[in-house]
Amino acid sequence: MKREIGRIECPELSGEELQRHLFVCEDCRARARVSAAWRVLAAESPEPSPVREEFLSRVLSARRSHARSTRRRRFLLAAAALLLFSFFAGEAHRKSAGPAPELQAEAAYASLVGPSEIEGLLPE
Repeated sequence: MKREIGRIECPELSGEELQRHLFVCEDCRARARVSAAWRVLAAESPEPSPVREEFLSRVLSARRSHARSTRRRRFLLAAAALLLFSFFAGEAHRKSAGPAPELQAEAAYASLVGPSEIEGLLPE
């Protein structure tokens, strides 16, 4: 049976034939080195040690404080967004209500002092 690595077909070999093939084929040689490295790492893996209580308590307290700060940050961001929305909504309402009362008074006075539009339509 042949296996295909990249674009090169490499035969399934064993023993001395495999050693000769690895000397010639770079792809198979790289695959064999990676496989050997994984076998060494698997053999060297130590037994998992039990978790110490101090470490566990530090991790849990850090997680709780991080959760508190995250909640606080979210609350402050929501409050800031609410303030900005209220400000812009108030500004939009103020602009849509029309001109300010001072401007309305000035426009009324100007219409009394200036010539009326009807006078421009009348012949002289």
